[in-house]
Amino acid sequence: IDPHTNKPLPMMAQFAFLEGACIAKNIENLLRKRAFRACKFHRSIMIVPVGGRYGVMKLGRWILKGKRVWLLRRLVSLRYAIMIEPFWKALRKWRKDTKVFVGND
Repeated sequence: IDPHTNKPLPMMAQFAFLEGACIAKNIENLLRKRAFRACKFHRSIMIVPVGGRYGVMKLGRWILKGKRVWLLRRLVSLRYAIMIEPFWKALRKWRKDTKVFVGND
């Protein structure tokens, strides 16, 4: 639940990733007998791929759309893949996934 709006957060990986990091820190604080930290989330940017080469992004009050947004979304996917896999393996997987998305147009 977002403490500012008292509404549930969107079911998206970015929020789960942030929440996981916050929970890990709080477990560490528990073991070291320190105070818990509140989890903070920002809803400032949301990017959604729509179709093969088209995306929509909400940036604050603005809504952007088009191929550039889709490319930005693919770069965000690459960044995430690099965080969990070795660089070259992540890059190969990202290229393959991009070909699949583009091929489905």
